[in-house]
Amino acid sequence: MPLSFEGTFKAKRNVNLGGKRNTNDRGELVRKAAIERKNREERRRTESVSIQLQSLSRGLLCRERLKNEFRSQWYETYLAAGAQKLDMSDWDKLQECIQQFVIFADPQLDFEAFRSIIYDLLSSLHREVTPNDSTSSKHNPNKLDDKVEESELSRLCTVKSKVSVLGFPWVWQRFTTLCLKSFRNILQISKEARLDSDLCLLLETLGYLSVFLEVHEMSDYYDCLMTFYEYFHLQKEFSNFRSSFVFCLFSPLDETKDNYNRVQQFFIFHIFTRRSYESLLGDISSSLVVSKVFPSMSFSKEEDIMSSLLSLDTSKLFCMGGACLHLLHTEVESSFLWFFSSLVLDALYTHSENSVINRFNAPIDLDDDEDEEYSFVQDYYTHIQLVAKQFGNLLTSQILSVQRVFAEALSSNFITKVFSEITSTTILSVSHFFSSILKLFPSNRTSILMYVSLIDHLRVEPNMSFVQYSWDIFTKSPIFSLFSKKVDVKSIMQTDSAYWHQLQFLLDVYSRMLFTMIDEEFHSVQHNPLYNVREELCILLKNFVLGLYWDVNTSKEVNDNSLVDVTQLRVSSTSLLQRLFRINYRKPYVRDNMFLMEEYFNLTEFEAGALQEAQSASNMDVDLSSGMKVDNYNESRPKLNILNNCSFFLPFRFRIHLLQQLITMDKQANGFIQPFGHLKHAVIRRNRIFDDGFDAFYNLGKMFKGSIRITFVDEHGVVEEGIDGGGLTKEFLTSICKTVFDINYGLFSETKAHLLYPNTHGYAQDIERLRCYEFLGMLIGKCIYEGIQIDAAFAAFFVSKWLGHPSYFDDLTSLDNNLYEGLIFLKNYDGDVENDLALNFTVVHEEFGVRNVIELIPNGGNVAVTNDNRLQYIHLISNYYLNARLSKQCRAFTNGFTQIIDPHWLAMFHENEIHVLVGGDPVPIDVNDLKKNTVYAGGYDLNSPTIQMFWEVLRELDEEDKRNFVKFVTSVARPPILGFKALMPAFCIRTNGEDESRLPTASTCVNLLKLPIYTSKQTLKEKLIVSVRSGGGFGFS
Repeated sequence: MPLSFEGTFKAKRNVNLGGKRNTNDRGELVRKAAIERKNREERRRTESVSIQLQSLSRGLLCRERLKNEFRSQWYETYLAAGAQKLDMSDWDKLQECIQQFVIFADPQLDFEAFRSIIYDLLSSLHREVTPNDSTSSKHNPNKLDDKVEESELSRLCTVKSKVSVLGFPWVWQRFTTLCLKSFRNILQISKEARLDSDLCLLLETLGYLSVFLEVHEMSDYYDCLMTFYEYFHLQKEFSNFRSSFVFCLFSPLDETKDNYNRVQQFFIFHIFTRRSYESLLGDISSSLVVSKVFPSMSFSKEEDIMSSLLSLDTSKLFCMGGACLHLLHTEVESSFLWFFSSLVLDALYTHSENSVINRFNAPIDLDDDEDEEYSFVQDYYTHIQLVAKQFGNLLTSQILSVQRVFAEALSSNFITKVFSEITSTTILSVSHFFSSILKLFPSNRTSILMYVSLIDHLRVEPNMSFVQYSWDIFTKSPIFSLFSKKVDVKSIMQTDSAYWHQLQFLLDVYSRMLFTMIDEEFHSVQHNPLYNVREELCILLKNFVLGLYWDVNTSKEVNDNSLVDVTQLRVSSTSLLQRLFRINYRKPYVRDNMFLMEEYFNLTEFEAGALQEAQSASNMDVDLSSGMKVDNYNESRPKLNILNNCSFFLPFRFRIHLLQQLITMDKQANGFIQPFGHLKHAVIRRNRIFDDGFDAFYNLGKMFKGSIRITFVDEHGVVEEGIDGGGLTKEFLTSICKTVFDINYGLFSETKAHLLYPNTHGYAQDIERLRCYEFLGMLIGKCIYEGIQIDAAFAAFFVSKWLGHPSYFDDLTSLDNNLYEGLIFLKNYDGDVENDLALNFTVVHEEFGVRNVIELIPNGGNVAVTNDNRLQYIHLISNYYLNARLSKQCRAFTNGFTQIIDPHWLAMFHENEIHVLVGGDPVPIDVNDLKKNTVYAGGYDLNSPTIQMFWEVLRELDEEDKRNFVKFVTSVARPPILGFKALMPAFCIRTNGEDESRLPTASTCVNLLKLPIYTSKQTLKEKLIVSVRSGGGFGFS
């Protein structure tokens, strides 16, 4: 067959006998390419770095070679033939010499030459100063210190002025840096080095040339100076160079320079933070330091200063605070020193592990230390211990001297001196300082504020107290106009914080004054420094407080981003406003409804928001009843914040309605709203009503809020018929309260005004009796919870304890007005109290004919009451009658009460409003309102002749008989708070036969009047008056 090269060609098969097939993995190829690319990049980078290193090395070697060449030429020119020193009598030649020298100079290699230059430089500079220059400089403001030779310092300042105008600044800057390095090197050789001539030459030279240092070199400059001082200030030779050292300290501080503020900060942060500051300030007058370092307010921004201070550790901050306080003891007129010291204290407060921010989550009233309120003299060593305790875990015993300085700042002598000499230029910064002191040392809050409140004359205004003067200054401030309406909290960040600090301290001091000021003095122009502006102050506070509570988020933002402590401002302003409100309620001094701020609220929206906040808190299982003494503030509940702290901004009837809504919501949340939900049945013997009620319900605790069902047993042991649909529960609650609040029952006493308060006998403090008081609190809480009013009136001081308020001297009027008047007489007595009145620190308590003498202080029977300590006696007497002898009973009662009524609900009301909640509204009986909310049964209707006569007769009754009628049918003589529409069940009149000889009867448990069908108006009136005056109720039917 012929061969042919045309047609299909098939390649020869490749048979792999090894059993493996070589295939190219695409992923592997990509990885290999990436590795090769990375290796190439690494080689290029290595090559580039090598070239750079070679270039750098060549540059360094070249510069070193050039330096060596310059060095050789310089030495040949200026130190030929091995000369040991220069001989430069010509100033221009000296400058040329230095200009060449700084090109190559090394502090170690060329030190000998460097020393020669310094020697010639100083000689030339001294020759430049003529005698006339030195004399004229005595009147120069740069004169530094009265403790050193004035002529020497004047000469140094004059030489410096010659240096500052030298040409070629870059040369002198490099030369000065060389001096600083050499100075540091010598100091580092040995701490035991002697104060030799080299150091002294460098010290003086640095003083002249410090103006040429860069700002960043000032840190090293001041550190070297302080190291020099710490090494050598105890050597006797140091006295010869003290003027040079002082001159070096202050030489860089030149107010005319742009870098003054930066240099000022370096001085403060490197001098005041050294533990050797105390001995240093002993070598320098305080007036010198203040004039050079704190000459004016031209400092950095507050935020920048604070940031720098917070970067320091606590021990350095503490030393800096001690240095500032050391200066303040003599230089009280330096406004900027006060300002800076305040910021140091604020930074310490932030650093302190015992920060009192946590203590502000305690009561709003910060003056509740009843045992020390009138301690007019505090021992100096107590202050020492206080400072040591506050910072003991942060500091060492090496700075005990700083503790002493802080302790002196807490003393009455220092405080009195400062505030007596206060001026319009220092009041802002001084107020800021002491506001910071109060936060840093809360244990001394009472004494500090008391010392200030006692200052009744000032150097600048002899007839003014500090409070008056501070108020006058504040009314002229740019922020005062902000208080004419609700304050916008953002304005705090847009204004100078100093004014807000002044307001803060003014509020604190005035609150302290009110604490010891009785109502009679508050309403007296002689005793109340703000008597003429009381209403203006109230308006200012209510506008300010509303602004702080109105926008919670803004308040938080301002608090986080400004130097103003908005939290403390809120606490202080709220506390003072509450106190002013309570005083006004006891004796009005402002127009009616002045405290209302209704115009700022949409009450419908406010109520919905408050209920939503309460619901949210309930869903989060927030225990709002954990205690009475709480800071009623929560960022997530702005509307409840207002209700809990400033309830008087809102109308009383609105708050009553809101309380009813909150109770309804609480019933729904706990399942009490369903029929027969959590039902507790009890059989109650009428003649043992309290004992049976206690046994049945005391152990229920909070569950006593739920539904209960009562079955009564009469005095003969017969079970009374009837199904408890709410009426028998009401009868039980009103009857048990009527029984137990009878003073003959033994648990309660009454004032001369027939107001109830717990019994003070010893047996009332037995554990069983205390349980009875706790149950009584539960009963009153249950009555409010169910909207049932009882016929009982309590003493105001006792009701205030339900709200968690301590009782003070003016509350004595609600207990014993004669005792109150007697103590006022003692307070104002002009004679010799000790000899004329013969009182001591004891009180006599008589119980069942046995007289017990109780000492108010240790060994009180041997301590006479004098003109000096009578305020303490008055306080202790008040505290004994209002608090000490009643504390256990009141605490037990309040514990029971708050198991039923949430303390935050109570915070919406004040003492007199609680009276209304318990016993009804003390307003005239509105017959028309009663008629409008009456239902009829048994054949009666509105047009029945007997009914028409009944309403005519009721209108004709006097007010006392009208109240007797309301009590006859409802068990309480006062109408419901929200009117008769709130009666549950509604008031009903039902027929009771046609026998006109019968009297009207009532079932108070269901608000029912059983009225016979009378045909004569006169008969109806006579029968009705007999019934309502009988005092009968449920049993009378």
